Amino acid sequence: MNTTVAQTDKKAQNKKRYAAWRKANPEYMINYRIDNAEKISAKNHEYYIKHRKQILHDYSLPCTCECGATMRRNNIPRHYKSKKHQEYIKQKTSSGKHEQQQEQSVSPTISSD
Repeated sequence: MNTTVAQTDKKAQNKKRYAAWRKANPEYMINYRIDNAEKISAKNHEYYIKHRKQILHDYSLPCTCECGATMRRNNIPRHYKSKKHQEYIKQKTSSGKHEQQQEQSVSPTISSD
């Protein structure tokens, strides 16, 4: 795939223009989703059927959380609600606040000598 600099610039410009249009017209996307709900649902269902094996494989892969727990990818939301993860987050945030307080109290001051 050979893309020139001009093509890359044009793609970047189009991307910026589309982002600006979406920001200026948020009601269009909402109305589109409401008006075409069945069409969107059917398209998503077709995609799932076509890629079912890959989707299920990806969700069955093991992953490790920052708290040290290992789980399958499809159980991540359930793990985030678990007691183990909540305690880790609580401990992490409390130690983070403690470190920030220490940094503020030890912050260097500039003297005007």
